[in-house]
Amino acid sequence: MNLRWIWALVLLVGISAIAVAQAPQAPTMGQQKHAQAVAKVKPVQHAVGTAAAGTHSVVLSWNNPAAPPTITGNNVYRGTVSGGPYGKIFTGASPITTYTDSTVSGGTTYYYVVTAVCSSCNPTESAFSNQVQAAVPQDQPAPPSQLTVTSVN
Repeated sequence: MNLRWIWALVLLVGISAIAVAQAPQAPTMGQQKHAQAVAKVKPVQHAVGTAAAGTHSVVLSWNNPAAPPTITGNNVYRGTVSGGPYGKIFTGASPITTYTDSTVSGGTTYYYVVTAVCSSCNPTESAFSNQVQAAVPQDQPAPPSQLTVTSVN
């Protein structure tokens, strides 16, 4: 895959990771790239005083290519090594522009790519989009709550 990166931004703030890259525009369906893909790590909120492992999700968003041809769906792929290999984790029967991966594990970095599907095209699936990275923070228990003094001697 020969992507010409126009711009890239990687921002790590607290427990959020964002990676953005833009690929070239207007290739043929066989070489179609998504114009932009973004990955965000979001913690799942729990009540104070509870601890839950695996409380993270990665939210992906992208732009599908403009028609023609008509995009009939998208596939989302994930790997743990930059550049692949990737495994398909989602197949959409209609074109979408966001996907939430709620099967991520804390302390792991994931790499994602997306493809466009055109049921009347040959081949029916585009090349991979740009790759985005999401670093999921290590799981930690919630702090104890409602601390009180019960005795002073």
